[in-house]
Amino acid sequence: MNLKEALKQLVDIREEIKLLNKKIKKLEPKSQETVCDVVDSTTKSPVMLCHTKIYGQDARIQKRIEKYRNILSTRYNKLLEMQIELEKFIDQLPTSRIRRIFTYRYIDQLSWIKIANLMGPNATVDSIRKEHDRILQKNKHCPFCPEKK
Repeated sequence: MNLKEALKQLVDIREEIKLLNKKIKKLEPKSQETVCDVVDSTTKSPVMLCHTKIYGQDARIQKRIEKYRNILSTRYNKLLEMQIELEKFIDQLPTSRIRRIFTYRYIDQLSWIKIANLMGPNATVDSIRKEHDRILQKNKHCPFCPEKK
């Protein structure tokens, strides 16, 4: 994956992080669910029936929930790391103008026309896109993206 492809995914990465966070939080109450059973006690004389309720957690269900939570947490952490690296890249761009262009394009997902309007009266769609493309040309390879083999 190159840098441009990674930047295009930034909004989706942020949304997936929110989704995973909700899913992980939803699993919390389920981990506290208990099972109940009744046990009869007749060990001493005089013989008396005594029902005792025993509460506990089903270990099999707990293991499945924990396994699923680990899968979600691993994906969440990977996406969070990608988001941090992409936003760090934008933050480290050389000028405020370029940072604004990349923020408008990849975080706010604005069209080139809207970006040109926001950049001021002397900005054109072509000039904004060329500035953007020059930066991407200098940084073709995404240093934090896994390389395809």
